[in-house]
Amino acid sequence: MAGDTAKSWLISDEGMDQQGTPGYENVKLYAKACEQLAKLQTLKNALATQGLSGQGPARISGGAEDVHPPQPPMQAHPARHLNRRSA
Repeated sequence: MAGDTAKSWLISDEGMDQQGTPGYENVKLYAKACEQLAKLQTLKNALATQGLSGQGPARISGGAEDVHPPQPPMQAHPARHLNRRSA
């Protein structure tokens, strides 16, 4: 809503008279920020909808069976070190 108001002011007679001023640029940037926030909210809603339907990266886990403990780091096989000769 605020973004729409800012856009309306930018194209109004008063806004057109203020072009090139810091105030006009401020309102222009505010309108752009509002637009980006609206897009972000749309994306969040889409991801949440996918998660609730069991799709996408925000999928809600099925429970404890989907959780796996971290794997220990891989270690070099000891036999590999026995075959090397010291220089």
